[in-house]
Amino acid sequence: CCRHRFTASRARTRMTFALRSLRTQFFARSLARHYATPVSGRPLRVFWGSQSGTAHGFAEEFADEARGRGLECEVVDLKGFKENQLKDSNAVFIIACYGMGEPTDNAKQFYQWLGAQEGKPFESVNYAVFGLGSSTTHRERFCVIGKNVDSWLAARGASRMSPRVDGDDSDCIEVQFDEWQKGFLDEYQRALDSNTTMVPDAAAVAATLASAGSASTLPAGTACPPRPASPSPSKPAPSPTASSSVVSSGQPTQCPPPPRPALVQFTPAAYVSSLTPTEIYTNILTQGFANPDTTLLPVLYNKELTPLSNRSTKEMSVSIHPRIAGGRAQAYHTGDHLVVYATNQAPLVNQYLERLDLAAVNNDADAAMHVSRTDGGSMCVPKQAAVSARQALSHYADLQFTPTPKLMRTLSELAGEGPDKQRLKHYSEGEGYKKEIVGGQRVVLDLLKECPSLRLPLARFLEFAPTLRPRFYSISSSSLRHPEEIHITYRVVNYPPRFDPTNIRHGVCSTFLSAVPPASRTSPEGLLPCYVYTSKFRLPASRA
Repeated sequence: CCRHRFTASRARTRMTFALRSLRTQFFARSLARHYATPVSGRPLRVFWGSQSGTAHGFAEEFADEARGRGLECEVVDLKGFKENQLKDSNAVFIIACYGMGEPTDNAKQFYQWLGAQEGKPFESVNYAVFGLGSSTTHRERFCVIGKNVDSWLAARGASRMSPRVDGDDSDCIEVQFDEWQKGFLDEYQRALDSNTTMVPDAAAVAATLASAGSASTLPAGTACPPRPASPSPSKPAPSPTASSSVVSSGQPTQCPPPPRPALVQFTPAAYVSSLTPTEIYTNILTQGFANPDTTLLPVLYNKELTPLSNRSTKEMSVSIHPRIAGGRAQAYHTGDHLVVYATNQAPLVNQYLERLDLAAVNNDADAAMHVSRTDGGSMCVPKQAAVSARQALSHYADLQFTPTPKLMRTLSELAGEGPDKQRLKHYSEGEGYKKEIVGGQRVVLDLLKECPSLRLPLARFLEFAPTLRPRFYSISSSSLRHPEEIHITYRVVNYPPRFDPTNIRHGVCSTFLSAVPPASRTSPEGLLPCYVYTSKFRLPASRA
């Protein structure tokens, strides 16, 4: 009797799980049908919202990858968003959170506009969302901006091309983005080639329902799984060519294609001498590289606060008096930030110049050149500005960025056959990338030192290098006591990267700040390129 009761209990349990499985599969198929959207005949646009530059960099990388596949792709800064850009489009949103789950500065107006829409105005829109956030800070508002954009678009009639992915900055977001990007573009291109709709894999949607309880979200790091390739009637399978080699089985095997040409090109320019601070930041401003409020403020003093400590902490004061600050007032309040544009240190720039391939500029780091991109995409160097390789690396390119998986694959292609190629290939994949690149805190210079056979052309480096971003410093002075001065207190950052404790890396902006002398009438130095960022934090108006 007991045995029969046990058997009946097990049968009921199995039946329950079977019904749950069928129900999950049913909802997954329904969800997949809901996601089905025609993508042909519509422009592919990538809208980005970014504060520190990560989402912007991802948007540019996505567009580069799409163009490399022969797709037309437009990158749109949400700061200049126009309603007609969304209509009848395949829209990809790469959008970050800022602060305590707030929209980034360039996405604020779009975010407010989207949330205020009523009815079903976006029925002609196909979209996908990659959100950026950090699960270790304000977990309850993790990727909330991406989540809201996704749900608002769906509720207002838009059709998803793929489930949303919430990228976690605390868990190797570069790999998460790389996997999502490849999976999305594989499906998108397949839908275009076969003139069909994009339908996310039902198993992926079922896993989402089972694990997250959401119909629109994939766990961080999960991409839409690529489906088995099927021959397209319009694109027959390639036949063996002279570039194919025949292995012992008699089957042709395609040789790997050579690395594609660089998208960045140089043309000679008239001779330019050393750029003054005014010329450098005029270039930045005219190319939209900086906030229009950026100005050159004179430094009053830059003094050491901890002379007996082995860690330097300094206080800097800049004048915002209209007469001294070039006639431009920079009012501030307690709680605001001073945003500073830095310059890379000369020893670091020289190390890059020694190891990069400068053949395209006749091995002359000081030759003047105009820099452009063949595909019209953005880059870290201002377009139409006459600069040298040294100036490009000193003032415009971030030299200490984390190489992306795509860049690592490019480096492995450029390395000579042998251990260097194998090492870089290992660094570009999965756990190798997480452990050796992100975990090891390696930058491109470290890889050039590790792999002597790696010849990285300057053009390819500038193609991948992000723009040197400004740094935010909390203002430490009181606007009531010092209405014509701004004070910041900063620590000079020096640290060993994890992969090499014997090496010392220097913080970009703090090292730059520590070397700025007080301004004088006889020297162009002592001018700090910066602007005041208005914070939402305010002290109570009343002491009560």
